[in-house]
Amino acid sequence: GMGAYIYDYGTLRNCVIRNNGSETMSSSTAIYGGGVYVNGGTLENCKVYGNKLSNNKPYYICGAGVYMSDGRIVDCEIYGNENYSNYSSSTYSQGGGLYISKGNNNKTSVVENTYVHDNSSRTIGGGMYVDGYNSNRRANIINSRIENNVSLSENGGGLYLGSYVNVVGCNIANNKSISYGGGIYASSSGNNIINCNIVKNTSAFGDGIYGNPTVTNCI
Repeated sequence: GMGAYIYDYGTLRNCVIRNNGSETMSSSTAIYGGGVYVNGGTLENCKVYGNKLSNNKPYYICGAGVYMSDGRIVDCEIYGNENYSNYSSSTYSQGGGLYISKGNNNKTSVVENTYVHDNSSRTIGGGMYVDGYNSNRRANIINSRIENNVSLSENGGGLYLGSYVNVVGCNIANNKSISYGGGIYASSSGNNIINCNIVKNTSAFGDGIYGNPTVTNCI
C-alpha cells in the first residue's frame, strides 16, 4: 500500500488517503494497493480517492484505491481512483476502486455500508474486483453503493466477481463496461446476488449482469 498498510488486527479509522501511487511506474513485479493495502485489518470511516496505479510492463496492478486480503472495509467512500496498465495484451489492470483477494487464512473479507464510485480500470473491475476463498469463506459486499465506475476496455464496469462472493442489499447503478457486464460480470461459480438494485448500467453484452450467478429478489 503506497499510502497505508493495515496488518492483522490493526484498524485505520477516520482518515483520508489520497493522491498516492504513480502514473509512470515500470515495475517488474505485481503492484498492490495504490492507496491502502489491508491485510487482515479494518478500514473504517475513511475516504480513499485520487490514487493511481500504472505499469509499463506485463505484471498485474491490483486495486488503485484499496487492495484487501481477509479484512474489513466499513463506512468508507472509495472514489476517483485509476488503474491503468500500458501493457496491452492481457487483463493486467484489475480493480479500479478496490481489489479483494481470496486470501490465505481463516478470516472472511467484508465490505459494508461503503460507497464505491467514479473509479476506472483499463481492463476488468472498474469499481471492484472481488474473489472469495471457498463456499465456507465467501467475500461479502453488504449494503453498499457501486455507482458510476467504468471498465475501459473489458469486463465488469461496477463489479467483477471471481468465485464465492455474496452481494447483498447493494445499489449497482450507472456503471459502464466496454465489453461484458456493465453492472456485474460473474466469471466463475458460487456467486450470489441478493436484494440488490441493478439499474442503468451499460455494456456491449449484459448491461446489468453477465454470467450465471444466483440472483434473488433483485431489480
